[in-house]
Amino acid sequence: MNKKIILGITALLCAATIFAAPVKIDGYNWLDIAVADDGTILACNTTGDMYVSSDKGASFTKVEGYDAVRVSMNSTGTMMAHVNQKGDLYYSTDRGQSWTKSNAYNIMDVCATRSVHFTVNLSGEVYESRDMMNWTKTKINNEIRAVFDGWKLVTISRDNGEAYVHAYKSAQDMTSYKTASYDFVDLDVDPDGMIFCVNKAGDVYTAPNKAEEGLAFTKDEDVYNVIAISASRKYIATVNKEGNAYLETR
Repeated sequence: MNKKIILGITALLCAATIFAAPVKIDGYNWLDIAVADDGTILACNTTGDMYVSSDKGASFTKVEGYDAVRVSMNSTGTMMAHVNQKGDLYYSTDRGQSWTKSNAYNIMDVCATRSVHFTVNLSGEVYESRDMMNWTKTKINNEIRAVFDGWKLVTISRDNGEAYVHAYKSAQDMTSYKTASYDFVDLDVDPDGMIFCVNKAGDVYTAPNKAEEGLAFTKDEDVYNVIAISASRKYIATVNKEGNAYLETR
């Protein structure tokens, strides 16, 4: 077969939507969600109830005694974290069996990873930690969301929901790159560095594993009305404006 035809077919396959066959996750009135590579799901609903699933959302166990408005989990599911309605931060290293209160406070967003964890407080300040207890203020400010994939930190600014990619070396050593998109309200980065963002209209945009000024996003036309997104290497989980959650196998 002609090489040009092969390359053309490959390009078409690569351009295909990653949201081709979503499976609805049990439950209702979901607010935020996180998924790991093994199908573990951590989610919270609009009344603050938090649930853990070990079978890709087929069944859930309620986490008693805790409420949550934001949840996060690393790609292996070994580190979980949530922010409650008071802005307190809790984390778990045993897949949600037990939770420890962090000394961070006034938190509005959390990013749990296998290495460096990040929070955003009500003032928009971004902090980093390696143990969820000792926090160092970064030079980044005025943010509402933050995610990390091991070498770059991606944040959403309060100013028009603009996304920024920060080439991370340390809390005070990051080169920042403004992307070409705006009006975002949620985001995630998968273990391969692909960026997923959701805007106020509920549209999902993706961007490649790069750090450069004006990084462009591509809109996925097959998914809409999304308010929260989480991406692992094997799965993508979303919550829509109706409170329904869906799991996509990649």
